[in-house]
Amino acid sequence: PPPYKGSVMTKDEQDEFVNEVLTRTNGCLSNEFRSFVRKCDRERILILNSHDKFPHKNPSKKHIIFIGDALHPMNPTSGNGANMAIMDAVEFIQLLIKHHEKQDNYLITRSIDEFDRDHVQRSTDAIKISHRNMASAVATGLKFQLNKIIMRIVAFAINNPFLFKNNNNPPPIIQWSFNGNLNDTFGVYNGISTNGTIQYVSPSYRGDGMAVCFANKSYALIPYSLKLIGTSFTISTWIQLLSNVPLNSSEFGIFTHCESMTNNKCLYMTVRSGKLLFSFYINNFTGNSSLTNNIWYHVAYVYDRVALTQSVYLNGRLDGIFSSAGILQSNASQMWIGASPYTYMYPNPFAYMDEMIFVSRVKNTSEILDEATLVAYYKFDNSFLDSGPNNITNSTGTNVQFNATGRLLSVNNNWWSPMLGFDNSSHLMTQTWSGAIFYNVALTSFIVPLNIWTHVVATFSTTNGLRLFINGTMANSTSSTHSHAGSGTWNIISVGTCTPAAWCTNAETRIIPKQFRGKIDEMRIYSRELTDVEIQALANI
Repeated sequence: PPPYKGSVMTKDEQDEFVNEVLTRTNGCLSNEFRSFVRKCDRERILILNSHDKFPHKNPSKKHIIFIGDALHPMNPTSGNGANMAIMDAVEFIQLLIKHHEKQDNYLITRSIDEFDRDHVQRSTDAIKISHRNMASAVATGLKFQLNKIIMRIVAFAINNPFLFKNNNNPPPIIQWSFNGNLNDTFGVYNGISTNGTIQYVSPSYRGDGMAVCFANKSYALIPYSLKLIGTSFTISTWIQLLSNVPLNSSEFGIFTHCESMTNNKCLYMTVRSGKLLFSFYINNFTGNSSLTNNIWYHVAYVYDRVALTQSVYLNGRLDGIFSSAGILQSNASQMWIGASPYTYMYPNPFAYMDEMIFVSRVKNTSEILDEATLVAYYKFDNSFLDSGPNNITNSTGTNVQFNATGRLLSVNNNWWSPMLGFDNSSHLMTQTWSGAIFYNVALTSFIVPLNIWTHVVATFSTTNGLRLFINGTMANSTSSTHSHAGSGTWNIISVGTCTPAAWCTNAETRIIPKQFRGKIDEMRIYSRELTDVEIQALANI
């Protein structure tokens, strides 16, 4: 029996529904779509009864004109209802113009009568299509299997770069993860290892997975056209320049899109003489900061076609802008990642590169800053997946659930540093290890209240030291600056308790090694000190 309109599913119904969607789409819809389904907020899934009604004409008294669902409500399939409403409005206006130009004395009446004839046929066809789509969506048995075969064929055709590589060009996004191959995550702009062997190293900049290593003038050739004429774009990636090549006399290729070696027809992005270079062959400029070897950097190149500006960002911060850029006119049939024979010095990279992303728009400064410095973002919405740009998760599954005692299962590399917790007096506190002692700051003015959500931020910098913010306001800070000593390697985060507890009993630390019992939500970890304005904004979300 049909449930009440808008009723909320039980947890079992939610799980059953999500599993059914995943089962039905297996092999015929993309992994990105299926990942989106898995991560959906299940508590917001509603049961909405399908409802439609075949169209009627407008009433004889012409005081009001009905359009859209007032004339022909239909099932919400493929946007049919919304499209019909838009078409109703446009068509009726066109009929009014048509009869007005004829100086028809019965302008309104004739327009409505003609509109009714048109919309009845058009919306009846749309409703019949929605019925067929609904029947297909809930099909079982042989009909369901035939539908899956048809969807797989359609999906193959759409995703085949040789059939549709020029459609939707440039695409909204291209992503090369370099996790053991040169493939585009979306399967279209896949690369070919060229001019030498390309190697892969582990771990990548984020501590897991792999990164690509370019050396001896090797590069990835992308043998597909990317139409950039008249388009704004942003290209960002992580790079590490190796120490076996001096920076001041070398060039390290990042990305090249070159039709010919003429002005504004050859786009290349490199690190030349230790600085970021953004060039349209002659229209070029370099960033202000000098890079060093053996350090991971996040770099971003932004071209604004409307404002005619070229910008470079280093670790999320604007490093230079060229305000009189020309109009990029390159219509190259292929692209290069790494070394390129088109660039000035045929750069010999000897560099690591990871997670290159192209988007066909201008990313704003906040997006680029988050991409470079938001290390992890855990929403804890029925999962322990990282919603930040790095997608940091534990591939073994050992730290993706709380056990019976409420502890988040995890291990770390024989190195520990309790950073946020409570002391023996139930004061919330944060601390950092200097290499010799713990520096700490506690919330001594009051005890965090029970059963009320409290927004907490702990920040550190060598300029401001440790600072503790409660609900967007700074509550306490260290009186002097000091350094922070990390482990020098990758570590695993524990949330909810310090594991193992024996490591947290050192007399140096004031944070007690006991289990936290309560709710934790929306945890963000940044590789920089947030500003007061940013903290206030997060507290007010």
